[in-house]
Amino acid sequence: MINIPQTLVGHLLLSFPNIRKSESHKAVVFIAHHSKQGSMGFVINQMVDEVEWGDVFQMLSGATYGENEAVLWGGPVEMNRGFVLHSSDYKTKGTVSIDETHALTADHAFFSDLSKGVAIEKPADFLLLLGCVKWRPGQLEEELAQHEWLLSPSNAELTFRTPLEEKWHHASTLLGIPRGYLTCFPGEA
Repeated sequence: MINIPQTLVGHLLLSFPNIRKSESHKAVVFIAHHSKQGSMGFVINQMVDEVEWGDVFQMLSGATYGENEAVLWGGPVEMNRGFVLHSSDYKTKGTVSIDETHALTADHAFFSDLSKGVAIEKPADFLLLLGCVKWRPGQLEEELAQHEWLLSPSNAELTFRTPLEEKWHHASTLLGIPRGYLTCFPGEA
């Protein structure tokens, strides 16, 4: 039997390596919200093909921005919506604190302020995401009980600074699982 923490906020979900759908293969999902009303998270290790920060910035703010950052595929829900998962050192009216090290801003004012040159400090660490992942009430707990995901702790180093292609392996090592030790068939030992 799996021991599911009371809240999954700030944890990572790791898909099993045998899942071949491109969007699910070795996906790392950061859980930003978890309650009796449902759950929401973001895939934090998959880039959106052929989309750049400047394109998204212009779409969300109507202006251009000189710096270029990777745009990540946050999930299949609300793909026309931009989210900024960032370190907790940055706060604005639209910022929601997730835990001690992570916060979320989905306010268009963030992008508008940057485009106007308004004196705002960028967060020390951040990920720009398009879309998110959502679960209905109880669905995520069901998926965990059926061993559809591995549950891992998170930290700022893993979330923000680990290269995308290494996040899944890094998170699995936090669970004590060496590379190549997972079977293609989930279950209980």
